[in-house]
Amino acid sequence: MDGLLKISGCDNAQRIADVVFVHGLDGDARTTWHPRDKPNDFWPAWLGEDFSQVGVWSLGYAVSASAWKGHSMPLYDRATNILDRFSLGKIGHRPIAFICHSLGGLLIKQILRRAWDSNESRWKAIVDQTKLNVFLSTPHSGVEMANWIQYIGKLLRTTISIEELEAHHPQLRELNDWYRETVERLCITTFVYYEELPTNGILVVNATTANPGISSVRPIPVDENHVSICKPTSKDAQIYCGVNDLIQTIIIDPCRTSMRASDVIAIDKPLKNPFWTASAVDCHSESYIIRKCDDELKSLLVTNTKIYITGSFEIGKSSLMEQTRLLFGSDWQFFGEGLALMRSDNEALFIANFFEIFDGIFGKINDWRKLSDCIREQPSVIFLDDLGELEAPGMKALMPRLCELAQTIKDYVRIVATLPNNLLPLDQFFKRHGLQNPKYIRGWKQITVQPFKKEQADKLLDLLPRPVKEISQKNWFDILTHVSINTNVEANISPRKLQCLCYRLFEAFHNNGYLSDHLEQIIKDHESYE
Repeated sequence: MDGLLKISGCDNAQRIADVVFVHGLDGDARTTWHPRDKPNDFWPAWLGEDFSQVGVWSLGYAVSASAWKGHSMPLYDRATNILDRFSLGKIGHRPIAFICHSLGGLLIKQILRRAWDSNESRWKAIVDQTKLNVFLSTPHSGVEMANWIQYIGKLLRTTISIEELEAHHPQLRELNDWYRETVERLCITTFVYYEELPTNGILVVNATTANPGISSVRPIPVDENHVSICKPTSKDAQIYCGVNDLIQTIIIDPCRTSMRASDVIAIDKPLKNPFWTASAVDCHSESYIIRKCDDELKSLLVTNTKIYITGSFEIGKSSLMEQTRLLFGSDWQFFGEGLALMRSDNEALFIANFFEIFDGIFGKINDWRKLSDCIREQPSVIFLDDLGELEAPGMKALMPRLCELAQTIKDYVRIVATLPNNLLPLDQFFKRHGLQNPKYIRGWKQITVQPFKKEQADKLLDLLPRPVKEISQKNWFDILTHVSINTNVEANISPRKLQCLCYRLFEAFHNNGYLSDHLEQIIKDHESYE
């Protein structure tokens, strides 16, 4: 059976979480999860008995090893297909636990990756709500073809799924790298069991390939083979006890302490507020809307060491600067805070405060030589947010040495600053702050952040629960009077003001439900945009 099979509690509008079983190659939604000829020993149903407040589902999908017996989709395409099925089944409105056998674990990782990269809010909700992944003999780095042939027999016409399972397949390697680097940031608990007994004389998934390479994860061997590992024979079996305990501690207990019944009424909304009221939108937030300036930043950072971002007040300069974290990734360190917070009327005091931002990673920094040596060892991006707030003494103490640093170790450092539009051109700004030498101006590249257009505002509104989005569209001209910059036009919209409104609308809907009069009052209140 293909699709989402309802096992227990799935129609309960007040259920607090969803548990989804995902089978592997040549499996299905039922027989994968019970011993042969014992359909009543179906452990998804056992979990439903033990956790009546949870919805238990079993996913079925076509994934045949042989084209003679059936067919398969490429992993990426199947992930897209299943994401749509999840959305239709309202998976993503509550915390989720995935229980995966073999290739099913690779599918779930691809689903999370596909959702992470997507602009679809309903798909991103699935990433946000995933709290637990249990992998049962999942070959994270693939399987040797000789093992597969011995396991399933020689096949004259293999499907794409067999090809993608080959050991060290580039797609699997990239997928596992992404999961390993991203899973802790997503706050997903990962637990791994793997087989210790052979199937048809071989270990299909051994300890090495079962290991996803996450430092906090220790794979657990069990006395089962590749087939029996997903078919516990009783509630006392190690696999069942382990999964039961994980669901209790990772899913149930946090829900009981942080959720009320009204939080999980079947309303078309995710539980996590995706919007931001802080000065900068987090670089991983789904509410960060990409603009032309993002492509410019990505291009300039490849070869340029000094970049300054300009734009009007609350236009998204700091948010764009934060995107640098995604473009460089985990191999680089990132330092900086708003310069307006530092006292810059005294050179010595300002530089001492500036060096302190490196203490957490590099230890105590006393001079520029040590800072240069540390950055050579650990490439770094230095953020200069609110550069326009510096007074002349701080500017004269900082900029010459920082420009020298960017020149001498240009392969190891990037400097990204923000400046408001209403300041003088950069060369005049430097001169007014006592920097007359033109060499300090050379090499700086400018990016200008433009206001939102209507299409970008619509993308932000798409993240609202459907009823709230409809009210927002109905009251769009009221919104426009508050979010427009200078003139009441749809191509001149303040991203931050719109973020603030969406945040408050989401919170009101999440706490009070669909009360149209209350939501319309929030739209009319000018304080909702601050």
